[in-house]
Amino acid sequence: MTTFSSADPRSNLNDADLAYIKNHPEMFKDYYHKSDIIANWQMIAQLGKAFSVNEFSSKYGKGIMGMINGHFIDSYHFEKKTGQVDTDVFNTFDIELSSIKKNISD
Repeated sequence: MTTFSSADPRSNLNDADLAYIKNHPEMFKDYYHKSDIIANWQMIAQLGKAFSVNEFSSKYGKGIMGMINGHFIDSYHFEKKTGQVDTDVFNTFDIELSSIKKNISD
């Protein structure tokens, strides 16, 4: 299971569910932004595997909604080829630059 900017689900899980997640953390991934006030519980008490990733400006995070900018799905950057969450945008930028350089030299 993969989630983005999730709120803490513990109150909706029973002891057996929590034990399963604890014993199989690789099956449960949650991506979040440190600035997301809804999902920042991950910094304190991870459930499964939590990944803090760079936050991008969301088209929905304008005005007062800017307080929860990091809670919108478009505040994440997804790799174009694989659709996976890019946890290191600078790495993606380097890959894209390399691709451009290769196309120019061809």
